Order: sequence, then C-alpha cells, then structure tokens
Amino acid sequence: MSQQLPSALASALDKLERRLPLIARTAVATYAAGSPLYGDTAPQHLHLHMAHTVREIGRLFISALREGRELTEEETLPLAERARERAEDGLPAEDLLDAYLLIGELFWRELAALAGPGPDERDQGGESADVRGAERAALLPVVGPLLSHLHRTALAGVRAHQEESRLIRASVHDPSRRAARALLAGEPVPDAPSLELADAYAVLALAITPDAAEHTGNPTGRQIAGRRKVHRVEQEAARALAPRTLSALDATGGVLLVPAPAASDPPHEALLRLAGAAGADVVAAWAPPVRNTDLPTTAERTREVLRLAVAGGATAGVHVLDDVLLEYQLARPTSARERLLALAHVLRSEPRLLHTLHTYFENDWARLRTARTLGVHPNTVDNRLQRIAALTGADPSTSRGLVLLGAVLTLERTAPESTGGTPER
Repeated sequence: MSQQLPSALASALDKLERRLPLIARTAVATYAAGSPLYGDTAPQHLHLHMAHTVREIGRLFISALREGRELTEEETLPLAERARERAEDGLPAEDLLDAYLLIGELFWRELAALAGPGPDERDQGGESADVRGAERAALLPVVGPLLSHLHRTALAGVRAHQEESRLIRASVHDPSRRAARALLAGEPVPDAPSLELADAYAVLALAITPDAAEHTGNPTGRQIAGRRKVHRVEQEAARALAPRTLSALDATGGVLLVPAPAASDPPHEALLRLAGAAGADVVAAWAPPVRNTDLPTTAERTREVLRLAVAGGATAGVHVLDDVLLEYQLARPTSARERLLALAHVLRSEPRLLHTLHTYFENDWARLRTARTLGVHPNTVDNRLQRIAALTGADPSTSRGLVLLGAVLTLERTAPESTGGTPER
C-alpha cells in the first residue's frame, strides 16, 4: 500500500527513476573497468545482462520505498535466477557480490547528486537553495531502506549462486551430458530416472570459433563467455535438431548425439541456426544414426572428417565422409603415407615451389592461368615445375606425377604434423 512521501523525497525518486538507464550504463562501464575479467572492455553480454539487473533492482527499490514496505521474496526471484545463470557461466561469487555493492553505491551517489545543490546555488541563498536543502534532508530516512534493499537483493543472489555452484560441482543437474560422455567412451550410462535414451543416435561433430566476447578480458572472463555460448548452442540444438539431443560440447566444439529417428539427413538448415546461436562460425561433420554400441567408433571417424574439412579450409557447412574420401584415406597410418609426408617436407623447404604447385592445381594445371595468378612469366612456371620434378621425382607434366603430387599436397594441407610454407610469388 502506497504512503504519502515528503514532496522533496518523491521528487528525488521521480528523477532517479528517469535516470535508471543512465545508471545502468554507468554501472556496466564501472564494473568492467574495475574487474580483471573484462580488461576495461564491457562485452555485449555484460551490457545485456547486468544493465537489465541494475534497472530491475532500481525499479524494485523505488517501488518499495514509495509504498513504505520491504521487498518480498517473490520480487527477488528473478534476481536469484540471474545469479544462478551467472554461476552456470562460471562467474565467481565475489564478483557477483562486488556488482551488487557497486549498484547500491551508484544509487546512493545518484540520489545525493539529485538532491544536492546545483552549480548556481552553492554560493547563494534563496528559495531554490531552501528547496535543495529540504531534498537533502529528505534523503536521511532513505539510508536504512537502501541498505535493507541491498541486503535482501545481494543475499538472494549470493544464496542462489552458491546453490547453483554446488549443483554444478556435483553435476546432478545435467544427466544428459554425463550420458553423452559415457556413450562416446563406450561406458555404461549412469542411472538417471529423468533421462530416456534412444536406441540409436546420429553424430554431429562441431568446430566452433570464438565469439566476440571470448576475445576480451582475462581467461576467466573468456571462459564465462564460452560457457554462455555453449549454453545458447545447446538450447538451439534442442529446438533445431531434437528435444532429447545429448551434448558433449565445450567452447571450441565437440559432439552432439541426435536421437533416431529425428536424425536422418545432414542437418544443413539446423547448422545455420546453431551458428546464429553461437554468434560465431560453426563447421560440422555428420554421421547417420548407429546403434549405441557403435557410437565410440562412429564419433571418432566423424571427428576426423571434421578435422580434415577444417584443415582443408572449410569455415561452414555440414560435411560427410564422402566429402573427404581422399583426405581420409591418406590420413590412415601406412608406410606409403610416411613417404608422401617426406615429399611434403621437401616441398616445404622450398616455399616458392610449394606455393606454385598449389596454385597450379587450383588452376586445374593451366600453365597460363597459373602464371597470371602468380604474376610471373609462363616460362617461370615451367622452370619451377621442372625443379619440383627434380626434387620429388614426380613430374607434374605426366598423369602419374600429377596424381602423386596431388596426394602430397593433400597431406601437406591436412596432416596434423604438417605446417604449410609461407606463400611466395
């Protein structure tokens, strides 16, 4: 029930309410500048989440003060939920408490400034100064309610944060993640009454680049941003793929297990939605549903397909084994592979020749187009190809030599132990 406030206090609260967006922006900037998590730069997610929390705390404080009452537990529930989300992101409890205290401090400073003397009133008396004096006096009864408000909101947030942190450590809140890890390792799935496993799963392996927030702040701040990204991707996977999709993702990627029969074809459209949720580039490899006992082998093969696709320059799309048949076969450990890698090493010692050979293949062995691409005379291309034949024993003017050199280039580009040379003209 509302109460009649002194006119000076009512005026100060009205001004405070209008300035909540500005206070929120100030709180975000001040917190980021003083926190080692963000390196003086506030990422987008901080503007989104913290600014909303500041405005909500301000509205609750003003409403409770106008009505002459304490905050209710129900009113603090949204703040507690946000604190749980921050615990899930990995934000330390001391940083959460620091944010609450900062918010309370900024509210008091703003109230004091609103009721303080203006620049033209400090050295003169009169009615205006008297009004300001009344407003300052009206602030004294606000100190107790402000501290009480801060106490209740901070306590609700820290308690929720601690509870969620305990759940995270025990991993009892995510049986699906434990099930995914067990299935991929070929181990028994821990009992979880709330989890219904499918008899078969498709494998979707993902490689996810860092989003903008993961490039700011210290390692803890980047870790928080990475967890937020994973959470967004997992939520979208449940919508775009299947509600019972199991996740073994981290900030760089991992594996999603999509239950049959929801999984039948490579999910090209769903991948676009996952990339949108991540706010980053996402490359995927796909294997159709297999029995759970075959998941470890299938997942290993699918991760290798993904690695080969990324090594080959892919930055998007869903890839399958047929897309990288040659690369996959050359990646198998054989004596012949070692000899091909040795030839790749010879070419890497001559970066100009290696770049010329790559360009020659990219132009479908067209000598004149290769010369134009490199900006050299066609005779220069001929001389370099002859030099490659002399170094490797594989003549690029013959079909056999082209096949052999194509295999060498494929390994040079995709083998983990390969480090490409610096392109030179």
